[in-house]
Amino acid sequence: MENCDFAYRILEEPSNDESCKRKNKKTKANRERSNKPSKKLKKKRSNKVELPLAFKEKIEQMGGDEVKFVIEKELTNNDVTETNGRLSVPKGKINESFLTPVEESYLNYERNKQEKIVDIYVSLLDHDLNLWDEICLKKWKMETAEVYNITDGWNELVADNKWKKGQKVLVQLWSFRRNHKLYFALFKLSKDE
Repeated sequence: MENCDFAYRILEEPSNDESCKRKNKKTKANRERSNKPSKKLKKKRSNKVELPLAFKEKIEQMGGDEVKFVIEKELTNNDVTETNGRLSVPKGKINESFLTPVEESYLNYERNKQEKIVDIYVSLLDHDLNLWDEICLKKWKMETAEVYNITDGWNELVADNKWKKGQKVLVQLWSFRRNHKLYFALFKLSKDE
């Protein structure tokens, strides 16, 4: 009885030392299991996304703040086709909201349904730390989802990088603010030519 956990002594008197030892092992195993993070939690921790140091330094030099991870995606054929002329950012796949309530309201197609699609001019810092100005951000309502699109200037960025259909290009899109204006940073993780 001296080897048993306190909780077992109160709830149930063991009939012999052997049953007491088995209960101790079970209790110890349960405690160890409950103190370990779940596999899901472990996976989340190990996949923490960090903005590369060069981008952090550039954003800091520019006086930028409020850096947020928006999305990681592989560029699709539609993203690099000149006739489409846009980078799609599905709203449902966004990691962290990057718009202010005023910007969100401005892009709201319900509010603007009698007007043509409204856009916001933003700047984009590409993976070579070049700044692209006069890039448009729009919000489109598709059949099943809402999608943000980076348009004007996107084709030039695609051409400058020689991205074409069939290539596997994995990118991360980040947002930040400079003097309250919305900026994006596009970091290329991989490129398969």
